[in-house]
Amino acid sequence: MGEAGRIERIGHRGARRIAALAVVVALTVAACGDDAEPTAADQVPAVAPDDDGLVPFCEDVPPPGPVAQGELARTANPDVILMGVLQTYGQEHAESFGGLWIDRSAGSIVLAFTDDPAPHRAAIAELRPSPDDVAVVEPRPEITETTTVAESGTTVDLVQVAHTEAELLAVSEEVVGSMDELGIIGVGVKTDLNRVSIDLRLADAEIRAAVGELGPIDALCVNGPTEPPVPIDPATVDLLAVGDDELVSCDGYTFPHSALDEPGDLLDSDDPLAEAVRADLPNIGSEPDDLFAMEWRVLSRGDSEALVGGGTPPSVLLRLVEDRGRWRSEMGAVGAPCTLRRAVPEGVEAVTWALDPAYPEPGADATELHVLVSSSACSSGEPLGDRLIGPQVEVTDDEVAVAFAAAPLPAGAYTCQGSPPDAVVVTLDEPVGDRTIVDALDLPPRPPVAAADPLFG
Repeated sequence: MGEAGRIERIGHRGARRIAALAVVVALTVAACGDDAEPTAADQVPAVAPDDDGLVPFCEDVPPPGPVAQGELARTANPDVILMGVLQTYGQEHAESFGGLWIDRSAGSIVLAFTDDPAPHRAAIAELRPSPDDVAVVEPRPEITETTTVAESGTTVDLVQVAHTEAELLAVSEEVVGSMDELGIIGVGVKTDLNRVSIDLRLADAEIRAAVGELGPIDALCVNGPTEPPVPIDPATVDLLAVGDDELVSCDGYTFPHSALDEPGDLLDSDDPLAEAVRADLPNIGSEPDDLFAMEWRVLSRGDSEALVGGGTPPSVLLRLVEDRGRWRSEMGAVGAPCTLRRAVPEGVEAVTWALDPAYPEPGADATELHVLVSSSACSSGEPLGDRLIGPQVEVTDDEVAVAFAAAPLPAGAYTCQGSPPDAVVVTLDEPVGDRTIVDALDLPPRPPVAAADPLFG
């Protein structure tokens, strides 16, 4: 339909440097047409069973209807000209249009309608691109082909749902009006569930019942803890303890340190994860050959979730999920090799620190270290303050190792404009001498960079 282009996406995982997967816009295979007949199942709106009469959790809501299997690459977006054709059709049928999304596990584009999908299916199959279509990106690529949607080579599926996109947007506006009184910290339309997704500070039964008064229960779903968080006692947090197989953090991803000792031959194996990674690598970087030449290994793996890394230490990280029997990349980081750090205890926030450049570097006689402690977490511009844990200090014959962390912020919504570092004085029991001052959480421990914060220094 149109000339392939490239879209850059930036993801944030709480690290200083995370570049999300660069996804290539391209067409793949299969069709929306006569061979894609509607089934009885895609004529019935999908409604989650609400046995307790409460708004369900979003993770428990089934997706609406069956989805045809296509071959759209898991880290690729469909052609923007095709997406403009489909978005335009949806706008022209707003009275029944339930939204549009890309089903990554099925490799297809899905459109939802509240009425019978069959007439829409036939009409969409015959659509051709037009200069008057919605511009999905600006500037819109030139239309170089005028093939129909059915001829495009991309699988387009239709399902029936209970609510139009316009209805969901109206419900979301009602929810926004009750954010403060119910502890709502985020609201959004979750098109692929045909629900308004509501993030809560606390999602217990009482709050879920109150949320149900804001709109039809089958148009809502919630996310959040069912019990309030347990306060952290800083006195019980040991940042210097090292286990037999300690967890390490790499650009916000956590895995056992021993995983890096495994052979880096994942791509040469017949592991289903290897198949998914091999399919994704051409779409996530400008030099695929370099990516294929890396050592790749599984860093952690569960029943339906895995983390794989390329390089030692990893410079590429891919989080994969298994859905309907296929592994696909859901999020990733690409950049320079990460700085490995010991993972802080569960529920504690990782921070970084550096020697304060406003003071001379500590000499052999120094018994005080002037440091700046910084957090990358969104905190509405507030410093760490009373949340700071540490300093915890360990002195050996060769090193003065110092560690900091922070208690988590209370549940809520925070802006991400950056926060000023906290100036802290670390008092030592004896002079530094000829020891090296290091950040105890870096692996291996290394001297902290003596530099002012780029935003606040």
